[in-house]
Amino acid sequence: ISLGDLWEWDGRTWTLRTSRTPLPPRHRHQLAYDEARSRLVVVGGRNQNTYPNTEVWEWDGVGWAMHTSPIAAESSDFFAMAYDVARRRIALFGGLWLRFTGGIWEWDGVSWQERFRTSTPPFRNGQAAAYDEARARVVMFGGLGDYGWRDDLWEWDGSGWQEIARRPSAWPSASERHSMAYDARRQRTVLFGGCGTLGDGGETW
Repeated sequence: ISLGDLWEWDGRTWTLRTSRTPLPPRHRHQLAYDEARSRLVVVGGRNQNTYPNTEVWEWDGVGWAMHTSPIAAESSDFFAMAYDVARRRIALFGGLWLRFTGGIWEWDGVSWQERFRTSTPPFRNGQAAAYDEARARVVMFGGLGDYGWRDDLWEWDGSGWQEIARRPSAWPSASERHSMAYDARRQRTVLFGGCGTLGDGGETW
């Protein structure tokens, strides 16, 4: 069953929030916080009947509002998304709906712009991304590609992608559906979990 409830954590307790315009239930969506506009942005996902949607919803702390500029249908679930603080854009890559997608999309709060570059990472879905504030890069790892799970690491600087060379002695396992977040105090991107070559993962990198 897909859910549509919103909870907030203050470090001690959870609080259920309500809105006159509720967010329709969904799963496989992505969420990011737009610091410049003080909005929580929810993109895509699938509804209770497992049909993909291309909606963009924003939470301002009081209520939800839906935008009229959708993303491309083929990028509506299992994509990676992160907020680029320096450029004030939400960057979205990949996803699964009918086909693997390799384009990157950027949301400025009004509309989406599709961006392509010659060094675009191979098609995939189920990857994760986080924004490295210290180096102003969107960091993306792994996912499921045409030939299985991936363990490649890429960075997006707003104008192009760069693949980071593997370090065989210390490198996360190839996986999908893991989670990533940026630890600003320690200036580290943290990766946890996923499923892939080693089964259901419990690794923290």
